[in-house]
Amino acid sequence: MKNNSSSRAARLLPLFALLLIYLMLCAQSIIRPIANSEASNYLNFFQLSTTGEPIYSSRHSLFTQDLYFATLSPWTNFFGSSLTSIRSFSVFCGAFIIFILFFILRSKLDTKRTLPLISIFVLNPLFVHLATSFDSHIVLLHMLFVLYVGLYLLYNIKLKDLISFRKRRPLINWRAVFPSVSSRSRAQTIFSLFSFLVAIVLIISTLLIGLKQDTTLRKTFIAIYQSKIVENSAQNNSQSNQQNIPIIVDQHYSPSLIVENILVARELKKEPLSIHWGFSIGSIKKQLKDQQGFWLLSSQNQSSSSLKEQLSNYQETEFINFDHHSARYFVTEK
Repeated sequence: MKNNSSSRAARLLPLFALLLIYLMLCAQSIIRPIANSEASNYLNFFQLSTTGEPIYSSRHSLFTQDLYFATLSPWTNFFGSSLTSIRSFSVFCGAFIIFILFFILRSKLDTKRTLPLISIFVLNPLFVHLATSFDSHIVLLHMLFVLYVGLYLLYNIKLKDLISFRKRRPLINWRAVFPSVSSRSRAQTIFSLFSFLVAIVLIISTLLIGLKQDTTLRKTFIAIYQSKIVENSAQNNSQSNQQNIPIIVDQHYSPSLIVENILVARELKKEPLSIHWGFSIGSIKKQLKDQQGFWLLSSQNQSSSSLKEQLSNYQETEFINFDHHSARYFVTEK
């Protein structure tokens, strides 16, 4: 009995090693900046406005999004509503896909060919990106794998004795796709070696992509909220009914920027600053009202000539710069 249990544990060691590599790759990508598609799903799922306030309106989504949101709700109730906890749900679904693939392929192929094939499928940049995204595609892929396993088990348990075939085969004949066990040893060696090389290249490329992440926007928002200007404004707002300092964004509308602002504010336990879109400061003077100053968030270190002319009547008192993004605070009276 001990030999059988030890042999079973040894057979599962490749699966544990594969899951460990998968989690290491996901850990590199799970903290990447939020994309526009994820930001739209975030606002839709939590029913939030652009200022972070809850709204109650009809939710428009596809069937896959409804399925994804329905399974995600218990997860967020237990683990919280942060972006990392939401993405970890997709990581969990991806791990379950690896678990299913391992036992499906191991029943048809040996371990030497099972590991590189699974590595090519699930340890590439595309799958890791799906497994670390706030997106419904990973859940759809997960349900397809569960459906296949259900149909396969149903055939083996119930329908196998009712349906008579001359040659009973599973839903997918894996041996017809890959080299059979009875093939020549040289062909098996070449196939295994090529698969391992491709798997190693994909793992290394996925790791390098995860390391090269642009987090300058998040760092810029953190620096804005931790600045003395925002802290003094928060103290004044607690004593009066003044509004928060506005942020003028010198770029097109982006849901990811809105959600990044909300996430940073919640992480630092502060009220989200209001964001105004537009390339013309003069067109939004009416929205600023009685504010004494504003932040100008730009994706470049230097502003355009037209923007410099508009800023000529304002005095810059604060400057924050992180490579691709910069934030400057201007006082309305020069």
